[in-house]
Amino acid sequence: MLKGTTKVLNIQTICIDAGTQVRSAIDEQVVMDYAESMNDGAVFPAIEVVFDGVENYLTDGFHRYHAHLKNGKASIEAIVINGTLRDAKLLSYRADRKSTRLNSQSQ
Repeated sequence: MLKGTTKVLNIQTICIDAGTQVRSAIDEQVVMDYAESMNDGAVFPAIEVVFDGVENYLTDGFHRYHAHLKNGKASIEAIVINGTLRDAKLLSYRADRKSTRLNSQSQ
């Protein structure tokens, strides 16, 4: 398994349109709920990205990413894994299989 390092990334440096979003759409209600919880002080797990030397491909945490954007955040905590776009796609499939709607860590 690929190892990652937790970092704070500029949210604008994260690529979300390279085929790593397995689901057909973002659930806007989930984004709104997450954004509201974040505004209330809830802490959510870091998103996961794969860095190929150029791009940070989002593999896990699309709803958390969009909630950060909705709240106007410029940065986001991410687990950064060095790899390839292929690694990112494989990890995104794994993330989708294990995915459930998150309750924040503070709840």
